[in-house]
Amino acid sequence: MDVSHTKTQLTNTRYPIAMNEVTTWLNNTEEQLESVARQMSAAQWTLYSEGKRSEVDEKTQAFQESFGNFETWKRVQELHLSDTVFAPQTRRRIELLYRILSREHVRSRPQIHGTITDAVSQLTRFRAKLFESSYTDSELQKILNAEPDRATREAAWRARTEIAHSLKQPILDLAILRNKAARALGFSGFREIGLLTAGQDCNNLKHTLKHLKQSTDEEWVKCVQRQKSRLGLERLRPWDMHFEDPELNMQLARLLPKEETLKHMKQSFLEMGIDLDRSELTMDMESRDGKSQHAYCFPIDPPHDVRVLANISDGLASCETLFHEMGHAVQALNVKQNFYSLKDTPNDALSEGCAQLFAYLCHEPEWLKHSLKLDDKSIARIQTRNRAKRLASLRWMLIWVAVEEAIFQNPQEDPTAFFWDLYEEIIGLETTKELRGTPVWARVPHFVTHPIYVQNYVVAELVASQLKAEIVRQFGSIWGRPEVGPWIIRHCFEGGAELSSTEWLIKCTGSELGISDYIADVISN
Repeated sequence: MDVSHTKTQLTNTRYPIAMNEVTTWLNNTEEQLESVARQMSAAQWTLYSEGKRSEVDEKTQAFQESFGNFETWKRVQELHLSDTVFAPQTRRRIELLYRILSREHVRSRPQIHGTITDAVSQLTRFRAKLFESSYTDSELQKILNAEPDRATREAAWRARTEIAHSLKQPILDLAILRNKAARALGFSGFREIGLLTAGQDCNNLKHTLKHLKQSTDEEWVKCVQRQKSRLGLERLRPWDMHFEDPELNMQLARLLPKEETLKHMKQSFLEMGIDLDRSELTMDMESRDGKSQHAYCFPIDPPHDVRVLANISDGLASCETLFHEMGHAVQALNVKQNFYSLKDTPNDALSEGCAQLFAYLCHEPEWLKHSLKLDDKSIARIQTRNRAKRLASLRWMLIWVAVEEAIFQNPQEDPTAFFWDLYEEIIGLETTKELRGTPVWARVPHFVTHPIYVQNYVVAELVASQLKAEIVRQFGSIWGRPEVGPWIIRHCFEGGAELSSTEWLIKCTGSELGISDYIADVISN
């Protein structure tokens, strides 16, 4: 999984490398960057929670001057490419700082930063119009999941995708700007920086994605056939694929009202040995106008100031999302590193994988039986549905990864037709001429805020399954064992990013990244 950038330096300037001087410079640089990042993260919290961008605008200049400083990046590159034998921790800090600054140097460019902020403001304010009423994204998702009337589902799907028409051009413009900024640093384009930041090798990633698709093709065909049978349809459209068992959804909504979700989450974590009430954690859980409709963890100043933003609603899906974000929060609250570059997991895929481990707590039969008092028949139905949802999620992520790669390869070309070609190939459903004009791909917020990131969610699925398998081998279950939480904190979180991702995986799961545990989770026996 780990790769390093080995581009030739942009200049012949060489800095004298004296160990004490390097350590002092690194310490001072990281301290300054952390201070600026902390202020910007707090400002972004205000933007996402209240829809107010004034604080982001106020902090922009300091962010651009620090993270966009070419001389700082060039100095880090010099150290990164140096043959000097540094202490292991110093070498690791240099490597991570090079990744961070390469990415953030691009993000901090004034035109890029401004375009992102404008798009985020638009996303945050957007409320879809359906039958002359405003709906949040989660409300539309519930209609798609449970509405038996096909015409209403279609209307909800179209309302939900309306934002894509507004975001399409900004995403393409951002790709052009990001590529230009990346090439100015000596990279082939921004995608190279994205994979560098993720610690992923392009060829290995493509092989893994191809292997995953091939290994799940047969099971996915079964899922599609079951959906056709459930709906009594010969041909499925995009709004049909979201529809789930309405009776089961209503049952789960009754058992998991939004007023009880937070209590369930805290109790579940406590039974794993993690007491969230004793942590310095800020939570914003209520949906309201002007607030982002998505869910995020903001590690403002880990491990001291960590915040979670979510929009809790009735049902299991909302509960799963909250568990995921709290997984991120537990990681940020328990890191034991002093340096900015080390206060995270080795890469984003591992962070997302750990968060998914907590999210999939909601899939565990023991949890469903104990927390929701469900019988074995209902639990079996939920598990069948969850396997199908994970497979569907994988197929969509494969599409998003391919579309984003195409965008960065040729941002002047509209990828909408390519998206629908992939939809037919990977989802396996026919489209129509009218549908093929809809730029559905442009409603993916990550293309605006977190470019070259979606592949991390694919790898995260593998990490979550692999980590779960190791915990089950050691403790028998991931839920209801008070020793599991402390084990996760000690093995996965406390060390931060001190290890490479491969070293981390071997330490935490006993092996390098593989797909076998994931396949065992999603393929029904």
